[in-house]
Amino acid sequence: MPKPGLSGVLPVPYLSFGYLLHSSCKAFFPAWDGFGFFQPFGVFFFLGMILTPLDLPPPFASAETSRPDRCGTCSKCLVACPTVALTEPILMYARKCISYLTVELRVPIPHDFRDAISQHIFGCDICQDVCPWNRVSKTHTENQFAPIKEILNFSTNDWEELTEESFKIIFKDSPLTRPKFAWLTRNLKFISSYCKTKNKALDFSDSICNHT
Repeated sequence: MPKPGLSGVLPVPYLSFGYLLHSSCKAFFPAWDGFGFFQPFGVFFFLGMILTPLDLPPPFASAETSRPDRCGTCSKCLVACPTVALTEPILMYARKCISYLTVELRVPIPHDFRDAISQHIFGCDICQDVCPWNRVSKTHTENQFAPIKEILNFSTNDWEELTEESFKIIFKDSPLTRPKFAWLTRNLKFISSYCKTKNKALDFSDSICNHT
């Protein structure tokens, strides 16, 4: 639990476990996909913060001035988005995003998104994968960000036979506790139904490892 700081102020540490408008943060440059990036690291990073009512000086000089457009004429993320969630620079229609549909949505996924979701079980990084700024990103060495070992060799059959008890053990303290077992199962059934309709091979073997 956070403890009172200066003059009784209660700072709160925060890292992607709730809803917060990150666009107001001036510590990074805005990217066209709605995310932000630090020039030395690309777009793959976690934005850790401390929420406080204290009036603190900006951590970077660029926060004092208007941040320049670092995307230029590049539109790779807009073109690559399969659900057309990115309609214009720095504007994402979140309810069309695959990450929203497979992680946050608490009702059945609309069938209109079957082709776009394809075999994404949990989340999506397509718009970040195609970003040229990731050419400067570096591979992390943080063990806590490593893929879950138990699922690295999961077959499609392993996913389909996953029980709630096994889910709680394997994915404890991982991002998959966010959609919970019920919604992960919904995603698996949704994709399985799509593949049968399209007569496509069902393959979950590499659908989630990059998102755990």
